[in-house]
Amino acid sequence: MRTIEDLGKLLLTKDCLIRQGYTDYGLRTAIRQGHITRLRQGVYIGTQNLQQISAWERYPLQILAQFKSAPSTVFSHQSAAVLHGLALIRVNQQKIHLYCKPSSRGYSPETTRHALLQESTPYAVTPVGAITTDIPTLLLDCARTLPFEEAVVIADSALYAQKISLAELYILLRSFQGRGAAKAYKVAENLSYLSESPGETLTRMRLSELGIRFRQQEPVVLGSKTYRGDFYLIDFDCFVEFDGNMKYSDFGSPEVAIASEHARERQFLNSGARIFRTDWSEVFSHPERFENRLKVFLRKISEPNVHKKR
Repeated sequence: MRTIEDLGKLLLTKDCLIRQGYTDYGLRTAIRQGHITRLRQGVYIGTQNLQQISAWERYPLQILAQFKSAPSTVFSHQSAAVLHGLALIRVNQQKIHLYCKPSSRGYSPETTRHALLQESTPYAVTPVGAITTDIPTLLLDCARTLPFEEAVVIADSALYAQKISLAELYILLRSFQGRGAAKAYKVAENLSYLSESPGETLTRMRLSELGIRFRQQEPVVLGSKTYRGDFYLIDFDCFVEFDGNMKYSDFGSPEVAIASEHARERQFLNSGARIFRTDWSEVFSHPERFENRLKVFLRKISEPNVHKKR
């Protein structure tokens, strides 16, 4: 998945196209012939580039097109999270979220307007130049308005990227009083700065739902190297590992990353470690499948062994 900066480079404003030699007539002709696609008023993209955009990149591209079309827009909620490089678990049919004054007028089916939480709400400017609510505000907004798991994924992503400290975020969410306070409190009680991906956040939540004790990012010495297992199940002396292309995207090409992961698994197995592997389709789409498979796995490796704790 391309970065926000890389996606922004694909967008062309009308002024940019005119500088490249397009006339108004030439631009209309290029659009009619399918060489250029209009995304927003005054914002375009090469149709060939658009066809190469993945499903996960379409929402960030829409946000960037809105920014290019109206640079003074103040983005909020999950749109602000995307501009700050935070992870989301849902990108399909997402609207663009923005802050505005209560007196602001106008309507677009592609946007959701939110009244300012308070007049003194601080703003931030992202590397591409877009204006957003600052990190604490966008995290609070997401915690008090989004479904629980979506809010935790965004919060974990901010913690892992060290955009805010665990103590600061916990106090922020726990001290909020107002609409959505109960949801914010619940998110505060389920934070982790150790989750490297949305899949790991969801795996952690599935284990917690089952009441299984675990340690996250458990150090494992294999030969001369030290690795970290995603989740060490304390009462079963085994590991739960999350696999997924979303996780691999941070480590170069998926093929190289998957080969590296398989090599690490062989080392794990050679060390005598017992590993349960799961993926995105289970922890996100079919949690009941994750629960059933894990229970079968744990039965097979015997009853909880309280004498072999790390």
